Amino acid sequence: MSTPPIRNVVAGVLLGAAALWTTFQAQASYRAARFQNAEAVEAALWQRYEDKPPPSDAFLAALTDDARQLASNVNHPQLHYIAGELTLRQKEHPAQICSALRSFTRAMGLAPTDALYHIAWAKAAARAGDSALCPDEVAQTAKAFPEAEATATALSRARLTWARHLQPRNVFTAYLASLVYRSLGEQGQALTLLREVERLNPQFTEAQQHYFYGLVTSQAELKQAITTKFPNVLNWIEYFANQRPREYQAWQQTFAHALEVALVEAAPTLQEEAANSIPLNKALKYTERLPISRSEEGIRRPLDRLLAELYEQEGNPEWAALLRQRSALTRVNLLRSFLDKDVLPRETMLSMWRSDFFSAEVALHKRNSSVGIFVPEGRSPSLLLVRNGTKRIERGRTSLDVLYSRDNISFTPFKAASELRHFLVDGKEAIAVDLRGQTGPYFLKIRLGNFEGRGSFKNGLSAIVDAYE
Repeated sequence: MSTPPIRNVVAGVLLGAAALWTTFQAQASYRAARFQNAEAVEAALWQRYEDKPPPSDAFLAALTDDARQLASNVNHPQLHYIAGELTLRQKEHPAQICSALRSFTRAMGLAPTDALYHIAWAKAAARAGDSALCPDEVAQTAKAFPEAEATATALSRARLTWARHLQPRNVFTAYLASLVYRSLGEQGQALTLLREVERLNPQFTEAQQHYFYGLVTSQAELKQAITTKFPNVLNWIEYFANQRPREYQAWQQTFAHALEVALVEAAPTLQEEAANSIPLNKALKYTERLPISRSEEGIRRPLDRLLAELYEQEGNPEWAALLRQRSALTRVNLLRSFLDKDVLPRETMLSMWRSDFFSAEVALHKRNSSVGIFVPEGRSPSLLLVRNGTKRIERGRTSLDVLYSRDNISFTPFKAASELRHFLVDGKEAIAVDLRGQTGPYFLKIRLGNFEGRGSFKNGLSAIVDAYE
């Protein structure tokens, strides 16, 4: 199970506490031996986050008493912080919240510029809410924020704001502050902070990402939260496409806009770094395969230009030239068909039509199989691109038979404007057919010629053939 993001930092705090305890051990005469084992203390503190029963109330209470006594003897901010955290982890009771507030207040007094302690106070105050709990503790901190209403909730917000001023680029404290904002019901503030954390923190974990994405419940919140940084935006697209497909479809324009902005803003950096960065290289090529990249011209065209530079640097100038050509064209939306047994291709109608992005895999190398497309009325594609999704074909060994029909009844060989152009793209074959710009409506059948039964020629029906004008 993934570890809570705060764990590593608090583990360091606990290790510091253990070191301080070793230093001041001679001053202590109470049972705090378990603080000599920082791992045991950490396990007790975080056990509730694991798939195990939480520690007994008696054990946690004893541990909290030890922490308070140690903090009293040593008077170090980390120890007061630990005492407050342990207090909040006991069964919730008004007295526990007030005790935690006092511990965090002492920590802030000893280290007033450490945002962690201010956020901890805000967390405890958020639990108190607008009730009359802890009036003395609330009144004490209200003196520091005279402009704020003298309630626990209002002062919690004031402490959070002050913590962000203290450490504006600290991703850890920003993450903790976002959790408190959410507990206060301030979803917008939580999303804003988490977006900043994701932007600044290269170690933003998958667990943190999924927690962040789970907070998004509307398209308006998505617009506020989604990053426009590449390749981070791909994590959003992948998560929602796989885990929340209905919302992904409904909010697709927001995802498309974020990816488009990310590519445009990152273009200068990507052009310089992608060839020497395997993660960026893979991210750009992965982006090309996304349906959203193929359907949105604002994404596909700049992506084609970026990929052209990348393949040029990788020593594939022919494919780079094709991508530059494609970047100036518009993709044509097609209806698609697949006939597994097209024994009489010149006489057999195309049927079982699918939408442009029907993703089921088809095998074009099978004997007598045909892929069909319908070019809509008024569209005049000049480029047909057929792509294999597997790596088993050697360049230049496959030919295509393209058949043409106006009525989907009688098909005749289609005369291309030039010879087929063959490419090997990351070990996968692509074949370009230069059309004569014939204006739709019409039907095309694509079949393999001299495939000779070697390997396989497979791809999703939506990706195996595309047309551009």
